[in-house]
Amino acid sequence: MGEISNKISDRNKTDEKLPVLTNSAEYGIINQNKFFDKQIANKTDNYYIVKNNDFVYNPRISKLAPYGPVRRNLLSISGLMSPLYYVFRPHSVDFSYLEFYFKSSKWYKFMYQNGDSGARSDRFAIKDSIFCTMPIKLPSPKEQTLVGELLRGIEKLLSLQQRKLEQLKQLKKVMLQRLFVQNKEKLVPIIRFNNFNIQWRLNTLNGLQENVYSGLSGKTKIDFGHGDARYITYLNVHDNIIAKVSGIDKIEKDLNQNKVEKGDILFTISSEVPEEVALNSVWPSNYGKDLYLNSFCFGYRPIPGKVNPFFLSYYLRTPFLRKNVFPLAQGISRFNISKKNILNISIAIPSLEEQNSIYKLLAELDKILDQKKMNINQFKAIKKFLLQKLFI
Repeated sequence: MGEISNKISDRNKTDEKLPVLTNSAEYGIINQNKFFDKQIANKTDNYYIVKNNDFVYNPRISKLAPYGPVRRNLLSISGLMSPLYYVFRPHSVDFSYLEFYFKSSKWYKFMYQNGDSGARSDRFAIKDSIFCTMPIKLPSPKEQTLVGELLRGIEKLLSLQQRKLEQLKQLKKVMLQRLFVQNKEKLVPIIRFNNFNIQWRLNTLNGLQENVYSGLSGKTKIDFGHGDARYITYLNVHDNIIAKVSGIDKIEKDLNQNKVEKGDILFTISSEVPEEVALNSVWPSNYGKDLYLNSFCFGYRPIPGKVNPFFLSYYLRTPFLRKNVFPLAQGISRFNISKKNILNISIAIPSLEEQNSIYKLLAELDKILDQKKMNINQFKAIKKFLLQKLFI
């Protein structure tokens, strides 16, 4: 390190009005105002002046950076950086190559072997004089450039996929707000498919149900994890509008338990925060074995031919409906909601044909979202593989 970089010691002695920067393991070097929504630093007269392409080592450790992040200043501006950081300016090396080297784990062994004992739990301690002796194996300048260009291209593709994912999430949010009736006095949604013009009808969930049943009862820890039957986990209901077939676990058969059927709506009745009570999910398929529901949920079976359960599951997850639900939760350390309060929820329902159209649109949007998430995970896996294989 000492042969290919110089430690920066330029301080903000002239009180120059430069932005205060921070070094984030996730976002890199970023304006402190943007990262914290405010400027944390007050006195900056002793801060380092960091220029474009300077590198900064932040000793704060995290899951993303177990020895602290080393990041390159990719901003087109200079800024100020805390004197707690080690700032260095490389030379005689490709900047991108060095940037991605520090995103790999190839330098972790050196840090582990040379860190000081007695370090704070949230910071890694290593002397500047030791840090700059870190050995870095370098290929030819041409190969350095090619490695940097390849990894930069992967990052750009990953960033593009992530931006598209955020746009799709925003589109879904808008659809959930506008495809469903919010105003009980005006029983038509903001956005509507062609050929549908009849007002929606107000109903309570209780008036649309064929059956309501409880989750598992009378069970102890020894009953779980084995057996020919299955039960749907709490997190499966909590996390998904449409429950995942993978989100089930083993349990022994019990004729006294209620069975879950395709199209049943499942509700959570207990949570650590009131905003997460009565979260719902729909069970999507006919399961070959006896299938039960965990004890912190209850099941709701809509009237066949009157309600599309998938439409209903999306509707019950809309932000405006959720705002009316979570104030009904009661508790202090843990919050609960009664079946009665959930069944008294009032919603507006269109014809079955319109329900089907709305569900199909949202399901297709979710399918695209899932594919985009899969693409992002694939790019992340490629990047991780290359970071491990392109450096020594």
